[in-house]
Amino acid sequence: MRILDEDAHVDDLDFLPALPDDEDLVPSPIVKKENGGISDMTLWRWTRDPRIQFPQPDIIINGRKYWKRRTLRRHRRRLEVQQSAKSAPRSSATNTLPTTPTSSTKARY
Repeated sequence: MRILDEDAHVDDLDFLPALPDDEDLVPSPIVKKENGGISDMTLWRWTRDPRIQFPQPDIIINGRKYWKRRTLRRHRRRLEVQQSAKSAPRSSATNTLPTTPTSSTKARY
């Protein structure tokens, strides 16, 4: 099994282990429930917003949308990687803010 390091790219998620239910089709009501009970409109927006990168349905049958379990797992993993990259501590050199004079150091006129 490959372990993600700090230089791993979000697109390197194809190494996720295959699970028995990877090919199971998940209908949109379950997808909405698993994502916090979102509405139809929110799911529609997510699938169209390039910033969110929510996956398109893998199959549409009689107007009903279905995602493969594997597709949803990859998306969730992508979010986890992005979140961990955002919350990773930065070096102390990048965290320093420029100093500004405080009221005690300002010259009094």
